[in-house]
Amino acid sequence: MPEQLTWTHHTLIQALLSRGPLRDDEFHSTFAGLTGKNPGTHKKLFDEYLLKINKALSYVQCELRGFRNQYDGRVYYGVINNVSDEQSKLGTRYSVPQIAFYKAIIEAIMQDATAQGSISDIDALNLRLENQVLTDVGSQSQDGPTHVPPALKNFSISQKQKALDELVLDQWLTHTPDGNIGLGVRSFLDLRSYFRNNDIPSCQVCNEAGVKAEVCQNDSCTVRIHKYCLKKLFSQKKGARNCPGCGTQWHYAVPKAELIEEEEEGTHKKLFDEYLLKINKALSYVQCELRGFRNQYDGRVYYGVINNVSDEQSKLGTRYSVPQIAFYKAIIEAIMQDATAQGSISDIDALNLRLENQVLTDVGSQSQDGPTHVPPALKNFSISQKQKALDELVLDQWLTHTPDGNIGLGVRSFLDLRSYFRNNDIPSCQVCNEAGVKAEVCQNDSCTVRIHKYCLKKLFSQKKGARNCPGCGTQWHYAVPKAELIEEEEEEEADVPTQSQPPVGPKRKRLETNKTGDANVVQSGSSQAARPVSDLRRVTRSTAHLR
Repeated sequence: MPEQLTWTHHTLIQALLSRGPLRDDEFHSTFAGLTGKNPGTHKKLFDEYLLKINKALSYVQCELRGFRNQYDGRVYYGVINNVSDEQSKLGTRYSVPQIAFYKAIIEAIMQDATAQGSISDIDALNLRLENQVLTDVGSQSQDGPTHVPPALKNFSISQKQKALDELVLDQWLTHTPDGNIGLGVRSFLDLRSYFRNNDIPSCQVCNEAGVKAEVCQNDSCTVRIHKYCLKKLFSQKKGARNCPGCGTQWHYAVPKAELIEEEEEGTHKKLFDEYLLKINKALSYVQCELRGFRNQYDGRVYYGVINNVSDEQSKLGTRYSVPQIAFYKAIIEAIMQDATAQGSISDIDALNLRLENQVLTDVGSQSQDGPTHVPPALKNFSISQKQKALDELVLDQWLTHTPDGNIGLGVRSFLDLRSYFRNNDIPSCQVCNEAGVKAEVCQNDSCTVRIHKYCLKKLFSQKKGARNCPGCGTQWHYAVPKAELIEEEEEEEADVPTQSQPPVGPKRKRLETNKTGDANVVQSGSSQAARPVSDLRRVTRSTAHLR
C-alpha cells in the first residue's frame, strides 16, 4: 500500500479535480498556501509531494501530470484517468455524435502539415462524421460495407455548434487568438498517449507532440519545434541558426524581449519604476496611490491602488455597516495583540470578540465627560452576523484563511493599513521596517525584535557560523533550507519597487510617523472606491500594550 497522504496532499488533488487543469502559477500558489513553501525555491519538496501523490493515484490508475499549453507556452497541472475501458467511458457526458465530432476536429488539426494547431469555425462545422464510426459500438464490419449510424449522419450544423460551445467551455477545445478552434488544456493533458500512438510528429527539442509548432523550411524535412522551444534552442546562439535535423538555415528572429532570460528581468527595473512613478504622479492629484506591498503569509509581492483620503465623502463608498467595520477592527487589534506574532486568530476567538470597545469616534457616541454609550447595533451583533461579515471580509480579501485554518490579514489589509501600522507603533521587522504582523520573534523575552520569515532568509542565508539577533545579540535558531542556500543576490531588491516606500539600508532607522495621509479604507471586492475602516489611528488597548 502507498504511504498515507496528509490533508495537504488531498487538498492539492481536490483543487485539481474541482478547478483543474490549473496554470502553474495557480497550482504553485495553492501549494505555497498549504505548505508555506514556494515551489520555486523548494523544488525538491514540491517534487516529493507530486511523487507521493502519484504513488497513491497509481493504485486507481490515475496520474497527476504537468504539461505545456502549446498556444501560450504556459505549464499546467491536472489529474487524468490512465484507463480507457468500457466502465470509464460510461463517465462521459458527451453523446456518441459529439465525441465523433471532437475526434474529427482533432484529426483535422493533426493533418495540417504546417502545424498551425487550429481549424476555422466554418471548417469545423463542415466536417463529415462518416469516417468517425466508433469501433467500440461494433458498427464496422471487416467483410461488408461500413454502416454509418443515423446519429452521425443526421448530426446537424446547429448540433455541431452546440457541441463546439460545450467543448470550449469544458476546455477540451479553445478559441485561439486568430479566432480559430484549437486544442484546449484538457486535450493537451489527456491526449499525450493518443499523440504518441498515432505517430503525431513531435517537437525536436522537448519530444512532445508538435501540435502548434514551427516547421523546417526544407520541404523534405519533418522537423517541428514549438515556438517556446525555439527560444530555448536559439536565443543564446550567435550567428546562423540551423535546423537540428537537416542543417537548413532556420529563419528565426530572436525578439529583443527574449534575448534576456527570465532571471535577468531585473535589468528592466528602471523602466518599470519609471512607469510606476509616472502613474503615481497622476494619481496624487486625486489622492490615490499605486503601491507595492508584501503578503506576510506567503512572502509574495502584490500591487494595488489605494485612496489616501479618509474623509466623510470617501467613507460613503463603503458597503460595510458600522458593526461590520467594528468587527473587522476588533479582529485586527486581536491579531496585533499577539506578542508571538503568529499573525492570525482562530475562527472561534474571532466570533467571540466583543464589540463594546470598538465604539466609532466618528459617530459621536463617546463623551469625554460621561460614560461611553454603546450603540445597540454593536451590542446586538450576533454570531451569525459576525460569521456573515467574516465570510464577506475573506471574499473581499480584507481577511484570509491561513494554512493552519485560522483568520489572518488579507492582501488588501496589507495594502491599505500601512499607515495604521506605523501610526499605532505596531512593532516592525528589523530588516525591511514593515509591520511585523506575521514574523519570527527573538528568543530573548526582553527583546522586541521581529523579523519576517522571508527577511530571515535574506539576513542569514549567506552568513556562516552563529546567527545572532541584530537587536540584542542573542543567538537566533535559524536553519537555512538547502534550497535557499543558493539565491540570486538581486532577487530581494525587487520586493516593492514603488515610490511610496524608500529604500532601506542595512542599518535601518524607524520611519517617522506619517500623519498626512490615511490609507485605512475598506474597499469593495472589485472596486478601488474608498471604504473606511473608521479611525483606526487612535490608540487602543492593543496598540498601547504593544508599545
